[in-house]
Amino acid sequence: ELLRLHAELAEQRNAAHNDPNLPPLTPTLSDLVPPDDRALTRAALASCVRHPGRETSFEYRLQTKQGAYHYFEAVAQGLLSESGDFTGVLRTARDISERKAMEQELRGLNEHLEQRVAERTRELEAALADLRRADQAKDAFMAAISHELRTPLTGVLGMTELLLEQSDGLMPRQV
Repeated sequence: ELLRLHAELAEQRNAAHNDPNLPPLTPTLSDLVPPDDRALTRAALASCVRHPGRETSFEYRLQTKQGAYHYFEAVAQGLLSESGDFTGVLRTARDISERKAMEQELRGLNEHLEQRVAERTRELEAALADLRRADQAKDAFMAAISHELRTPLTGVLGMTELLLEQSDGLMPRQV
């Protein structure tokens, strides 16, 4: 924590001296963040210098000696003296490592859920295709059975009608 405060003060002093040829007085915040985060951090701090009085929000990481990263959310603002000269950057930061871990876990859960939904969708599409094939087979079977039953039944019905027409003098039992 003390190193970070010291680095912030040094960064403010380095930003204030405006001579790019002078070496930094001590490591700056943008020197302490991992290389992947440096451009964003430097751009945010440069915005504070270019636009004093305007708040700039940004996130950055710092790596512990054990190699773990801590994530921070910062709000910085360039400061001016009473005469209007740039005097430094006031920055407040809060550790958002827990939030970042939860966000990562949530992304993982969402990806897993999307995979499960896609898998279930494939299963349901396969089941629907099976049901459509079964429905087509049922329709074909019903058409064939209907034809096979209709042909003999037509003959039976025809013979029954003929018998009924010629049964005028016969007893019901004879018919």
